Amino acid sequence: MTAEQLTEVRALCEAATDGPWTIEPDRNDQQNIYSNDEWIALLPHQCVSSIEQQRVKDAAFIAASRSLVPALLDENEALRTALRVARSELAIAASYADARDISIGLRTHARSCADAIKTIDAVVHR
Repeated sequence: MTAEQLTEVRALCEAATDGPWTIEPDRNDQQNIYSNDEWIALLPHQCVSSIEQQRVKDAAFIAASRSLVPALLDENEALRTALRVARSELAIAASYADARDISIGLRTHARSCADAIKTIDAVVHR
């Protein structure tokens, strides 16, 4: 995801009603989503059993997403920070190795690490 997309998702999370969210069927077996005692949404009852079973699963996903999405955003941010630090440290190590003419093995290892970070970077910034 791009930084802009992550910012948009974070803004959506912050604008939503606080979590955690729960689901409770009403007397008609319609799936209601709540935050504490505050009603959030209703997934209407369906006459076809297979559709109704899917509504229950959808409601569970929606309710869980309220807590999971912010957690995923936090993890993504932590990974991006770790990647920036690793990239910086590797650059310092590589420049030190080049400046001191340390063994070819160290330079090769530093280049391999740089390639690995580029791969991680590509995944993180898709």
